[in-house]
Amino acid sequence: RASTSAASIAPRVGASRTRRGRCARSSTRVPRSSAVASAGGGAVVVLGTDEADMRMTARAVRDAMPSCLLLCVLHDDRDGLTRGGVEHALEPGPWEGCYRLVGASGEDAAVVAVDPTDGLARCLGLCPVLCVVGVARETCLGEDGNGARTTRTARRCAVAGVPTIAVSVPTRSPDAPAAPAASALARLLRAVARVVRTDAPANCPRSHFPFPTRGRWSAVGTSQLPLDAALAAQLFARDVGDFAAEDCWSLGGAGATLHAQTPNAPNTGGPNGETRLSPAEAREVLRDAFGEGDVFLSVSVPPRWDGAAGGKFAAARPGVLWRQQTARAVFPNDGGDDGTAGDGGSSTGSKDLWGRTLPVQSLGDARAGEAGARFVPQLATEAAVNGRSEAASTSTSERRRPMPRGFKVGPGTVVADDSAGGDVDAVMGNKAAVCAVQTWPHGHAFSLLDHVAAEALREYPGTGLPLWLCE
Repeated sequence: RASTSAASIAPRVGASRTRRGRCARSSTRVPRSSAVASAGGGAVVVLGTDEADMRMTARAVRDAMPSCLLLCVLHDDRDGLTRGGVEHALEPGPWEGCYRLVGASGEDAAVVAVDPTDGLARCLGLCPVLCVVGVARETCLGEDGNGARTTRTARRCAVAGVPTIAVSVPTRSPDAPAAPAASALARLLRAVARVVRTDAPANCPRSHFPFPTRGRWSAVGTSQLPLDAALAAQLFARDVGDFAAEDCWSLGGAGATLHAQTPNAPNTGGPNGETRLSPAEAREVLRDAFGEGDVFLSVSVPPRWDGAAGGKFAAARPGVLWRQQTARAVFPNDGGDDGTAGDGGSSTGSKDLWGRTLPVQSLGDARAGEAGARFVPQLATEAAVNGRSEAASTSTSERRRPMPRGFKVGPGTVVADDSAGGDVDAVMGNKAAVCAVQTWPHGHAFSLLDHVAAEALREYPGTGLPLWLCE
């Protein structure tokens, strides 16, 4: 094996930035600006499925960030990331600077557009400094956000190290207007333009080491995220063998300083003795994380939002949505479609003693109303009571239901519960919800510590935009 250590391996061109809170490295790294001087300049990449909506989005980007070039990529409205070397044809789009990637999903388009080695932007001599996904008509609220195509596309861009904004109107209705979302995007972009580099990306290609430690999970075992002695000994134990992790730069330079301590003001410890960043320091970490693609923005704009009439934003987190009764078993003796598949109808009907009638609110309503109110069963209570009854039965055959011939899956009933700072609550209050979404899973080395993530909920007075974008 090689005898050099990770600290002495020649760094990749363009991996020169020094992140706040990281250990300084060799001064022999090539500055980012010189690494991209031959490229065409900073560009904003816009991804979407609809030509008319993309024109609106492109106009908003151009108005808010006139110094940046624009690269638009249209793709199909489909799921998944293509594997196995499938080729997607590239066709000219309806205007200069716009292209269509045939048969590609949003995730495909994200990878093709921003890949720093051989992607479309690279082939055009452009440096993606920001990605905008949308405006899309899709619900990215609450837990729906994780599986939404818009969110998955945005995450692909962020994983590549490019700051990213996903913009959506939370509905699948093709008649929902996209203009309010484009207007909200333009206002948000003016704030974003002040916190990201517009000449060259800060973290694309991604630098593999050193890891960012300030306000991140990579600081586990330090005063920011302390561990007891037994857990620390287990977590940081190193196997000794022929393979030396310190010689492998792609593993984050494990042989270098593992846990850089972050200086902090005294007397800012948390309840467990951990060193907590001040609110201002946490907002600085948020700006760093966004600029480096470790956090991206998900913006949900209600269709009746009106910026000209003083439409407000809300710094938000995922709200609480419940989807229930989305599946209905169909038995051999069932007739035709009775219209109840996944519509929230209860099999217990009037015998249900635990449910309740709830008011209904749509995106076009200022508040929930009695019109269209429906009975919603309390399934957890019903299941608990039925479980006790079934447990009292001694016969398995008495508890077994007939085998269905199939299942019908529908939208079910969506129940929203109040959640302070929730995006669902914000949108139902006719505010544009702005969520800072973590690119990486919780506990990943680059994911934010909880007290840093919570600071993303602090708003700028007057507009409701996240304060960390407005300082």
